[in-house]
Amino acid sequence: MDEPSSGELLSTGVRPLTAVSPVDKAVPSLDEIMKAVARLKSGKAAGVCDIPAELIKTGDRTMIRGLHAVIEAICQTGIIPPDWTKGLVTPIWKGKGDQCDCHNSHGITVLSVPGKALAHIPLMYIQDHLLKFQRAEQSRFIPKKSTVDRILAL
Repeated sequence: MDEPSSGELLSTGVRPLTAVSPVDKAVPSLDEIMKAVARLKSGKAAGVCDIPAELIKTGDRTMIRGLHAVIEAICQTGIIPPDWTKGLVTPIWKGKGDQCDCHNSHGITVLSVPGKALAHIPLMYIQDHLLKFQRAEQSRFIPKKSTVDRILAL
C-alpha cells in the first residue's frame, strides 16, 4: 500500500511528525554515570554479577571511573557484558496455598546492578522529552503524579 503524501495528510487534518532526537549519542560523562548510580536502590539483590548497588555507591569516584570505562567501551563497541543482560527469575510465594504449587507464587527477575545503571542513562536522556509529549490523561510513571490525581480530577 502506498503511503499518503504530505498534502493528503494535511487535507485530512493529520500532520506528519518531525523526528527530534533527545538522545545525545556521545559517551555518557562521569556526572551522568554518577546520577545513574545515585538512582540505584540500595538493599536489593545483586543479580548474576554479584555486584551490589552499595558497592558501586560507596566506591566513590574510583568505582564510577571504572564503570565509566566499561560503559565507554560498550558505547564504542556496542557489546554489552553478558552478565548485564541476564536476569535471575525467582519465585516468591504469595502467602497462601501450597508452597510447592507454582500457581501460588509469582516470579520476580533479579537484574544485574551495573546493567541497571547502564539502563538509567538513556532513560535520563529521554524522560524529559517523553514527559513533554505525554497526554494529560496519562499519570502513571510520572514523578509526583498518581492515578488517584486523575480520578479526583474527574
